[in-house]
Amino acid sequence: MLSENLKNAREKQRYTVKELSQLTGVSESTINNIENGRNENPGIQVLIELSKVLKVAVSKLIK
Repeated sequence: MLSENLKNAREKQRYTVKELSQLTGVSESTINNIENGRNENPGIQVLIELSKVLKVAVSKLIK
């Protein structure tokens, strides 16, 4: 599930939501909404930016 996978990947890299936001250019609210299951379909560009910084494939995030 995207919400759990994103949160796990972020925590594995030891980033706060704020830090991840600053590194990716994705807003904190968007990251929070994804992690809390309120946004289950973020755009592909958001997923690409998150996956680059978190060093995980997009396919692993959405699996």
